[in-house]
Amino acid sequence: MHGSIEPGKTIQVKFKADKEGVYPYYCTEFCSALHLEMQGYLLVKPKGYKEVKVAAAKAEYTKVDYDKQVKKIADTQAVIDSVVGYITSVNYKDFPDVVALVEDATDQLNRMKEAKAKHEDAAKKQDWQQATLWG
Repeated sequence: MHGSIEPGKTIQVKFKADKEGVYPYYCTEFCSALHLEMQGYLLVKPKGYKEVKVAAAKAEYTKVDYDKQVKKIADTQAVIDSVVGYITSVNYKDFPDVVALVEDATDQLNRMKEAKAKHEDAAKKQDWQQATLWG
């Protein structure tokens, strides 16, 4: 199963879940140093399962959370710049797989301008919830 999700978007993927259990899923498109954090778990419940309603906890972000997120973004970007700087300084074009990875990473990074504008706009409004989430 495969689905491509743009930053800040959601998608639906349909499939037949014929075996109950907990299944890990992960991102296969490298886009940043935080790539390994892009994962989750899918819970497949048995047929006839009766859900028990439980109130979901909602995260409430503050300016402190936003400032931490902005620092993490800057630190991550520094790592990305260093890696891309090294890769492009050597004969990476001799390796088609590396060229494809660099092109994909560059494409993903170019999409971050919109998210950055959104988190900065939310921060100007002191909407730390949206600022942190877009950050």
